Amino acid sequence: MRALDMVEHGNKYAIELSGGMKRRLSLMLACLGDPALLLLDEPSSGCDSYTRELVRKDIMSKKERSAILVSTHHMDDIEIMSSGSNDRIWFLNEHLLVFDGPLALLNKVRHLSHALLLTHSPTHSPTHSPTHLLTHSGVP
Repeated sequence: MRALDMVEHGNKYAIELSGGMKRRLSLMLACLGDPALLLLDEPSSGCDSYTRELVRKDIMSKKERSAILVSTHHMDDIEIMSSGSNDRIWFLNEHLLVFDGPLALLNKVRHLSHALLLTHSPTHSPTHSPTHLLTHSGVP
């Protein structure tokens, strides 16, 4: 709760929280139990700049413990959160994969509509790799 600046809101019901606070709560709930695979759909969408920064930092702090798949339309989220050389970026356009690679190759890609960030730590075992987790979790 401290990392997402939610301590003072700990006794509130979710319905009493602002949109940004609800985003933070959703992220906290998604991270309960330190999941091996963390799937996040637009985690900073609708957030003010302060909350977006908190959300990004919290997601990045989990990169050593979890494989993380983030869906976003915000290129700055991708650029900030994909700091590792093992991070892969997938760009989808009209439901088709048009780019699969590291941030270093990002500038070569144009006219992208949606991005997925797939990240994992090299310390994960093969059975905890993002590809293994996605292919063995029932995700099509």
